[in-house]
Amino acid sequence: MCVGSATGAAYFNPRSRADPGAAVPGAGPADWLASFRVLNSERRQPRSVRLLFVCVGNTCRSQMAEGVARTLGHRAASAGISVNEDTISENAVEALAEIGIDISEHLPKSIDDFDAADFDRVISMGCGASSPTIPIDEDWGIEDPHLQGLDEFRARRDEIRRLVSAIPLDPPSVESE
Repeated sequence: MCVGSATGAAYFNPRSRADPGAAVPGAGPADWLASFRVLNSERRQPRSVRLLFVCVGNTCRSQMAEGVARTLGHRAASAGISVNEDTISENAVEALAEIGIDISEHLPKSIDDFDAADFDRVISMGCGASSPTIPIDEDWGIEDPHLQGLDEFRARRDEIRRLVSAIPLDPPSVESE
């Protein structure tokens, strides 16, 4: 906010301790913008949601969800309840590469390697996945594209991207009772 005449305008100093509304003589828009940026940078930065995506083999859907979530700023991992493969699906890698996400170095991981306390949300991809050690918070009901063509992987990728995009970056704070 500016006070004063067209010449020698003064801008309010939002950081003044003595008088927060005190004008700063000679300060221009650039000074105000700099102080605004300082104030903005001091605000609490959003904390990314810690997500675990679970499916049966951890070769297709959950791997794609992990890649998409990380790209969108979440801290994400993926796991399978019955991992039998050494690599992830080539179609999953290609479907994400088409939208600029590289999961080519991902490997299947077992849910037994994870701790529920490390995640804000555990999401099953839609295969009835369950674990005695990690409770599933929600099931997305996504069809398994395993052993299907690239077009089916693209469709599942787009569905996953839509669902992951709906997860807010900053999880709601838990109020203590």
